[in-house]
Amino acid sequence: GTSTNTKVTRGLVKSLRLWNLRLDLEESLGTTQTTKDAYDRCIELKVATPTHVLNYASFLADAKFYEESFNAYEKGADLFQFPHPGAKVIWKAYLKAFLDRYEGTKIHRTRELFDRCLDTCPPEESSEFFLLYGDFEERYGLTKRSLGVYERMCTSVPLDQKLQAYQLYIAKTV
Repeated sequence: GTSTNTKVTRGLVKSLRLWNLRLDLEESLGTTQTTKDAYDRCIELKVATPTHVLNYASFLADAKFYEESFNAYEKGADLFQFPHPGAKVIWKAYLKAFLDRYEGTKIHRTRELFDRCLDTCPPEESSEFFLLYGDFEERYGLTKRSLGVYERMCTSVPLDQKLQAYQLYIAKTV
């Protein structure tokens, strides 16, 4: 009866293989809008993988929809939060894309992104983000701010990374 059909339909909606096929077909044969709609629906239904998020953001950036691309990363960061392994991959790609696009022109927004990432990032995953953030501040911000990032790194990273963090901090202050 109808309950069997409903279960089958629900199963199809959640089928990763079918979503992969649909997204591939949309990117190859669909329009930009139908592709965006398909990715948005996939994310909305929570069947997206971190790879889908990265592909979607890349697709949008390639089409010169940069802000929409950043929105795709935002949705991915919301869907795959730390400690999910996809969170680190998405945040790394998001920050890199944002830095590549805006370099030092959107300093306040860049700082907000780094702070949001680091607020949720587990200590054992954080050193890479602190290094990126510190480098950003050295290039586009203030020396005082970059030292603040490195100091925060010293107090945030796990014990086995503290010596390295303090050595970097000391080297930057000299």
